[in-house]
Amino acid sequence: MAFHQLRSLRTAAFLAAFPLMVATARGQLQWSAKTITRQAGVGDKVVEVVYPFRNAGTVPVKILSVNSRCGCTTAGLAKDDYAPGESGEIKVVFDLGDRSGYQEKPIWVTTSDRPSEAVELKLIVDIPQWLTIEPRLVCWEAGGSAEEKCVTLTVHPAAKVEISRIQATSDKVAHRLETVPSLGYRLYLKPVGTANKFKATFLIRAGLPGQVPRTFMVFAQVR
Repeated sequence: MAFHQLRSLRTAAFLAAFPLMVATARGQLQWSAKTITRQAGVGDKVVEVVYPFRNAGTVPVKILSVNSRCGCTTAGLAKDDYAPGESGEIKVVFDLGDRSGYQEKPIWVTTSDRPSEAVELKLIVDIPQWLTIEPRLVCWEAGGSAEEKCVTLTVHPAAKVEISRIQATSDKVAHRLETVPSLGYRLYLKPVGTANKFKATFLIRAGLPGQVPRTFMVFAQVR
């Protein structure tokens, strides 16, 4: 075999092995899970989760940043540097606030071994709605019958909802509230008359025991 052919084969072999040599000489965080799903309980104020990881590489790894796009989500860790074989975890706290339903919160982790390729962690939370109101709009036709109509306030089975106040922006619609066991409440609305068109809003203050009440709105109008 000619010298130049042998030299070419050695060069090709070195180039083929070079990526493996680099891979074994770098840090690499391995995550137990990058996506975590949680079901929030009725009345929960926060959801807390941890994302465990391990430096599976051969050199130390420094976590440069941990960021969330939402101010309601905070993330932190005990320290920044992790030696080969060392484990750690990122703790994420999601403040539920007044949110309900499906929530998806990404967290971006940037490390020294891949500073331009942030790892995306994802927190998925399903928050139960403890009070559902249907319908939100009640209408009567101008000049028509001023019949009483019903708005249903359904309480989540695991919740104990207290309605502290119902305030109307107009005295042209009378209202009364009825407690319904195993359901929640029924709000009955009846216009004083339908000769003239008007709009009214009912502000319903409701909350869970020990928590700040929320304001829900129901709209009524003669059109």
